[in-house]
Amino acid sequence: MKYKSISLLFLSGFVLLFTNTVLAEKDINDVVKVQERQTLISKSSQTRINNLSDQTQRMLEDYKVTLHKIDNIKAYNNHLASLIKSQQDEMVKINRQLGEIDDTQQNISPLMIRMVTTLDEFIKLDIPFHQNERKERIAELNTLMNLADVSVSEKYRRVMEAYQIEVGYGKTIGAYQGKLTVNDKHITVEYLRIGRIGFYYHTLDGETLGYWDKKSHSWQVLPGEYEDYVLKALKVAKKHDSPDLLMVPVQYSGVKL
Repeated sequence: MKYKSISLLFLSGFVLLFTNTVLAEKDINDVVKVQERQTLISKSSQTRINNLSDQTQRMLEDYKVTLHKIDNIKAYNNHLASLIKSQQDEMVKINRQLGEIDDTQQNISPLMIRMVTTLDEFIKLDIPFHQNERKERIAELNTLMNLADVSVSEKYRRVMEAYQIEVGYGKTIGAYQGKLTVNDKHITVEYLRIGRIGFYYHTLDGETLGYWDKKSHSWQVLPGEYEDYVLKALKVAKKHDSPDLLMVPVQYSGVKL
C-alpha cells in the first residue's frame, strides 16, 4: 500500500510537471505572438512615420517652391508697376507734345510761306541761271502750301530741300546749253556758271562771249582775250577736262577784273 501511494504521488508529480511544462510553452508562444504582433505594429508605425516624413518633406519642398514663385510674382508685379508708370509718364509727355505740335503747326505754316516768298525774291535777284527750273520749283512749293492732304512735315522737307539746292549752286560749277535773246534774236549758247561769282555765255559759232553784269542786271560782251579761259572752264564744268586752277574774269563792285 505504501509503495503504491508513492507511485501515485510520483505519477501525480509527473503529471503536474508535465502540465506546468505545457503551460510554460503556451505562455512562451503567447509572448512570442505578442512580440511578433508588436513587431508588426512597430513596423507598420515606422512605415506610417516614414510615409508622413516623406509627405512632410514633399510639402516642405512644395512650400519652398511656392515661396519662390510668390517672390517671382512680386518681382514681376513690381516690374509691371514700373512699366505702367513709365508708360503713363510717356503718355503725359506725348499729350503735351501733341499740344505743342498744334501750336507749332500754327506757327510753322506762315513761316514756310514766308520762306517760299523769300526764296522766290532771291531767285529773281540772283544771276539768271536755270531760270525755268528754279521758277517751276517755286511754283510747286506755292501749290504744295495750299494742299490739305500733305503733312506739315512733308511741306517743310520740300521747302528745306529747295533751300539746299540753292545753297548747292554756290558751291559748284556748271555748264549747259540754253536760249539767249540778243538784239531780239533767240540764239542757242553755252552757259557757264562759276558758283555765284560769275555767269558767262559763249555762242556755238564762237563769235560772241559775254557775262552777266550783276550791277546792271544785264548781259555784257567780254573781250576775245578771255575766250580761252572761258572755254577751258566750260570743258572742266562738262567733265571733258580734269579739274584745274581756273582763271576767269569776275566782277567786283561793278568792276570787271
